[in-house]
Amino acid sequence: MEGLRFKHFLVWSRWTRLMLQLGTNLVCRLSVKRGDLFDLKTVGAFYGFFYSGRMTKENLINTLEDLDGGEAEIMCHPGLEDPGRQTQYAHWHYQWGKELEALTDPSVKDLVIKKGIRLISYRDLGPRG
Repeated sequence: MEGLRFKHFLVWSRWTRLMLQLGTNLVCRLSVKRGDLFDLKTVGAFYGFFYSGRMTKENLINTLEDLDGGEAEIMCHPGLEDPGRQTQYAHWHYQWGKELEALTDPSVKDLVIKKGIRLISYRDLGPRG
């Protein structure tokens, strides 16, 4: 039996993504205090929602240029091009291969070094406070 699949009801325009990004940011900001109750680790900024599945080299460089210190998460979906997955998730319009190329581009690495950006995981985050 094939799993249930819901048709996507939103037209993925720039405005739709922007509205979803704003809503997500609002929920995240409101939930920070709840996270403190459970000692959850969070970052001060989140980037990449607007470019979800389309974090090209240019978009990634612009995002890195916007970082102004502190801890931030950049959402990416890198991967190898897989015709089966591209068919299965065609409604997402993700470009996994381009995101992988962006993350491994030498000019991106150079910018990370130039700006003194340190790549960390949530394990490396300090206590909130």
